[in-house]
Amino acid sequence: MAWGRTALALAVALSLAILIVLVALSQSYSGGNAAKLSRFWPGHPDAVLQSGLAEIGAKAAAAEPIDPALIDHLLDASAKAPLAPEPFLVRGVEAQLAGDEQLALRAFIAARERSPRTIAARYFLADHYLKAGQTGQGLAEISTLARLVPQSIPDMAPFLAAFARSPGAAPQVRQVLRTHPQLEPVLLDALSTDPENVDLILGLWNGQGGEQDAIWQRRLLNHLVDAGRFQMARETWARFAGVVAEPSRLFDPEFGKPAPPPFGWSLASGPAGVAESEGDGRLHALFYGRDDAVLATQLLVLEPGRYRLSMKAEATAPSSSSLEWTVKCLPSLDPVAVIPLIRSGSISQSFSVPTTGCPAQRLELNGTAQQMPQQADVTISQFNLQPEVAR
Repeated sequence: MAWGRTALALAVALSLAILIVLVALSQSYSGGNAAKLSRFWPGHPDAVLQSGLAEIGAKAAAAEPIDPALIDHLLDASAKAPLAPEPFLVRGVEAQLAGDEQLALRAFIAARERSPRTIAARYFLADHYLKAGQTGQGLAEISTLARLVPQSIPDMAPFLAAFARSPGAAPQVRQVLRTHPQLEPVLLDALSTDPENVDLILGLWNGQGGEQDAIWQRRLLNHLVDAGRFQMARETWARFAGVVAEPSRLFDPEFGKPAPPPFGWSLASGPAGVAESEGDGRLHALFYGRDDAVLATQLLVLEPGRYRLSMKAEATAPSSSSLEWTVKCLPSLDPVAVIPLIRSGSISQSFSVPTTGCPAQRLELNGTAQQMPQQADVTISQFNLQPEVAR
């Protein structure tokens, strides 16, 4: 009987410990209050419960086994503190493991009533309410968690993202984000891993932008490109960048607009070479010739047809065949244009985008290392890509 009690208690404690770690409860329980209380009254039930739960959380986080004697110690302390929230938490998890959700709900409510700032109770209640379709109560608990434990917000994001994807949930999630804007970047970050969430993301995004937004936006765009949804990726990118995405056009031929990749320019700066805008429509490229490098790149979505790429090149240290512009089809990476920068002056070349197998294109300024490394220093201006009118 004692062994069975200990085994059940261990299962309960392990389940509780995992959830404690998920919402950073170990930080809450390992605060200064428990330590102070332990110094003055080591046997006090509150001190035993708080320090014990902190130890469980730490061991679970480190994937270490939990001593069954600690579980027995916690259960004994629970019996001595019937009004503390922790015994009700343990009882609620025990009921969940037994499949009795109603008893678990009553236990978690009791824990919350005894201590409204009990984070675990609110987490369990949010989980129960949302799974049961009681949206208002579930989102209210999440809102409270966001206030009580701001550091737990990243851990709640996948949980809230799963709810946001359910039919009809978006308006309620938007309301939560209006009152708790700190949830938005982590929620959208969680949603950005799946390109199927693009419409949901655009509906939840506040349209402001910032460093945190740039991270999930870049991830979403990359996933859309990897999925071959190039037109959707370009339209989404244009919305993020606040620009007009003209179809079948090069964006920013003057190299001066601060729009992010992949449909804005990505310019290299590293040990292989540097490309930088000089203003007035000029791009300066310096290639050291030791290693292959992509110095400038932009993703295009050109419709099938004929195009002409033209520019003016001013080379102060030309190196034959070391620098060239290429246009490659995606996803195959087959080249449809190769334009070497082997001389100064006006350069242009026509090329065709085929009707099949080329839904998007990658325009690149490539540096190719030679057997005898030689530096190439070129300034490009009057850069232009236009459809070629049939005569």
